Amino acid sequence: MYLSEKQERALCVLDDLIDEGIDVTNLRQEIHLSNKYSYDAVRTRLRRAFGSVENALRAYGLYDQTAEPERLELERCFYIDQDYRVSENQYKSEELKELYGISEIKFQQYKRDLLENLEREALDIYVRDTFPYGLKRDYIYKHKLWHIEKYLRNFYGHSVRRLCEEWGFSYELFNDSYASFYITQGHRFEDLVGDVLDAIYPGRVESQSRIENCIPDFIVDGKQWIDAKLSEKTAFNRASKTFDKYLKHTDNLIIIYAQKSDGLYRFPNVALVHIAHYIPELLKIHRGDLVEKINAFLSNLKIETENIS
Repeated sequence: MYLSEKQERALCVLDDLIDEGIDVTNLRQEIHLSNKYSYDAVRTRLRRAFGSVENALRAYGLYDQTAEPERLELERCFYIDQDYRVSENQYKSEELKELYGISEIKFQQYKRDLLENLEREALDIYVRDTFPYGLKRDYIYKHKLWHIEKYLRNFYGHSVRRLCEEWGFSYELFNDSYASFYITQGHRFEDLVGDVLDAIYPGRVESQSRIENCIPDFIVDGKQWIDAKLSEKTAFNRASKTFDKYLKHTDNLIIIYAQKSDGLYRFPNVALVHIAHYIPELLKIHRGDLVEKINAFLSNLKIETENIS
């Protein structure tokens, strides 16, 4: 193999290091033994001459992959940035390649194996953060999120409807009037549930308390967690992830909902309760005013939903 003068001089550095008793195949860990060279200086010189430390070691005749990295080690070479793009941490990937003697071609193979799961995770985070508006084409184009468009193409054939079906969303949320209605009614329902719980458990209800990464709508007696969901189905969609997070902290989770959904919904240690379930208790404590508010809310919700649909 023909070597330029610059490359020959770079290989002389490896000669010097070997003469000092340094294992150049484990350069990062052993370079501190050298009285003459620093790791950054050697790495820079080898990269300028050969493109990478790996190529320099290969040219020297010493480079072979020593072992297979663990999947977790490979995953740590990548991260999801603030724009929901899967990006590579070049420092970590170079470190891993040097540690295991991984060629660039082999590393790209590892990367391809990881990329689908990482991009799905990025899309999941994006949907949770921006739903429903973030899945509209004008939102994606306005913010130049072309990689999100790519994710939708790769995983859902460019079909937002297919994504909604998989996640358990109503596709009608992409109608502006429906989305506005849905969000507004959700806030009203949460307020109504708060009034009901305060009446039944006076002085025993906390609202919007943060516990690590969880903010349940309500906590009763410090242990019973309650969330208000406009629709029974909403609690089960993938974007919410309510159960996964909350059940790490409580085995007593109640979802109070207003709209019954088609299908059967069950989850261990989770009770699904329709708001009307509390009417008998409210009548016992002479809170007919709240019973009227519940009935009025449910009636109006049914009528407005039908009108929008």
